[in-house]
Amino acid sequence: MTTIAFDGKQLVVDSMSSADHLRISRTCQKMWLSVGTFRCVAMAGQVSHYAPIIKWLEDGAIPEAWGDWDAVAWAVTADKQVLRYTGGYPEVVNKKDADGSGAEIAMGAMGAGATAVQALAIAIEFDLFTGGELSVFDIKKSKLVH
Repeated sequence: MTTIAFDGKQLVVDSMSSADHLRISRTCQKMWLSVGTFRCVAMAGQVSHYAPIIKWLEDGAIPEAWGDWDAVAWAVTADKQVLRYTGGYPEVVNKKDADGSGAEIAMGAMGAGATAVQALAIAIEFDLFTGGELSVFDIKKSKLVH
């Protein structure tokens, strides 16, 4: 799986991919810039479903065209709104939130005052399916900062 965290300022995702209980990669791309009308997209879930979701977003994110994908996409709009897609229709994320296998750990860390980056570092320490390098998108600056 993976872990995505948002603290109101930064959207952060890890880079580990796994199959069953094996680490496959610690450098899997899970964040993209300039996808269709979105400034940034981060994903968690079945890695093989990332490409069809990217294409769906590039083609206008038409709700009825959402596939049977076992993944979640978080997308940052041009006006800096964060949207979560678990199906064809987006949910606005306007507070601290997380998704993925280490979501509870990340939420607990952010609830105790950690930033999204710190929360992912804690999730990496405790969640078996979160790891690798972090990708960090600064919402206010609208750019990748790590």
